Amino acid sequence: MTTLPEDYETRLQEMAKGQFKHLRLLVPDSYDCILSKIERNADVDVNHAEYLFQSQKLDAQVLRERYEKELRPYVIGDVPRTDTTLKLWIEILTS
Repeated sequence: MTTLPEDYETRLQEMAKGQFKHLRLLVPDSYDCILSKIERNADVDVNHAEYLFQSQKLDAQVLRERYEKELRPYVIGDVPRTDTTLKLWIEILTS
């Protein structure tokens, strides 16, 4: 179970478009995918986030804004811990 940002459905992207006759695979965009991993904060999550951030040339400000506006109000666990995790991740992702 993971928490996704508000309105993530509007940003879903089709994966493997046209490869299946009766199947559409939709995945969260890169920002939403990163944010979906922030509460768990496992090593594999940080590595995946770093790969997505670098390979997709994402913007830290967009990530921060989307977190503040669309995810933070729905964080189930420790909000201050999640805030700190985002701050640390952005430092890692932008270094």
